[in-house]
Amino acid sequence: MDDVISRERTSQAVARHLVRQLLSGRRPGGSRIDLEEVAKELGVSRLPVREALLQLEHDGVVVSRYHRGVFMADLSAGTVRDHFELYGQLSAFAAGAVARVAAPGDVEELEAAMSRVSAAVTGDDFEKHSQEYLRLLNLGAGSPRLVVLLRSFSTFVPESFHLLDLDAGQLAERKDGLAEVMEAIREKDPNRAHDAMLHNIRSAGEAVVAALARDGIIADGETRT
Repeated sequence: MDDVISRERTSQAVARHLVRQLLSGRRPGGSRIDLEEVAKELGVSRLPVREALLQLEHDGVVVSRYHRGVFMADLSAGTVRDHFELYGQLSAFAAGAVARVAAPGDVEELEAAMSRVSAAVTGDDFEKHSQEYLRLLNLGAGSPRLVVLLRSFSTFVPESFHLLDLDAGQLAERKDGLAEVMEAIREKDPNRAHDAMLHNIRSAGEAVVAALARDGIIADGETRT
């Protein structure tokens, strides 16, 4: 069992590494992925690399072409927005569900997580605590199927946030967005919780698109309102 858990963690690390390379332009969309090369680069066996590629294919980050190999998916403003839109719709559904059905104990746990988000003083701290807040919120929706679907975005979307060098104003804006979700949950207002979460995730997606365009990773940096 320990070997299975260790291998799973290794494959997740490999997946994060490949997504980071895609987002940094070091492994551009359309480039072929050599299993041996990746395994050697990271000092792991081929098995976790193969498992990481299966996960990333399911997530839409890589594509498998019959008799040709595995390739990084093309990256554009549209594909980035698609990732964030789908993640946002699912997260918004979860936020609305929590506002409807959350038990007092679950709300207290979310309040504690939100307090850590509010206290964050750096972008890295904010991302760490906001991801924990979102994890608790998703679990609080009480839908195992929803949790599984949200996990399919657990590599691309979080890694995308590392592109963002949040200044004080942007950090405050991101905190305010999650605080509005928390207030709606506190007031048991599912529609407001849904809309606030969707707006928050869409805004983050637009910031990632702008960062990728700034770094020359994607050509289309036009923002969408």
